[in-house]
Amino acid sequence: MSAISVVVADQQKTLRSSYVKQLLPEAGIAVIGQATTSYEVLKALKLKPHVLLLDWEISSIHGVSILPLVRHQSPGTMVILLGERTSRRRLLEALSLGARGYLRRAMVRALLPKAVRVVGQGDVWVPRTIVSTLLAAVSRISLS
Repeated sequence: MSAISVVVADQQKTLRSSYVKQLLPEAGIAVIGQATTSYEVLKALKLKPHVLLLDWEISSIHGVSILPLVRHQSPGTMVILLGERTSRRRLLEALSLGARGYLRRAMVRALLPKAVRVVGQGDVWVPRTIVSTLLAAVSRISLS
């Protein structure tokens, strides 16, 4: 199996560098690009990464608003949003727009490589506390 290719997009250089530094020694994961702005994100998608680590508050375009553009430009790229605490409603919106994962910055040190592997293999990465909300939303849709 080939390495999971990753583009790291965060407007804060120190955070972006720490994510790259954390992923570099990981076997089976290859960081192939970095981005600071939403414009650079769209440019980096030409590399067709398996996973895009995306700062929820990336400059120029709000992180969630860029998701349809990511899906259109690189349908095979799975997005993991990175950020501080968020509401269940915002997270559901992000997932409905194509995000495949969400990781709070406080959990990055412990979970980033695992989240990248899980999402890179086609699964989702969301906090367990949101799973019941997701199931309820799916149930409402299927009953409609």
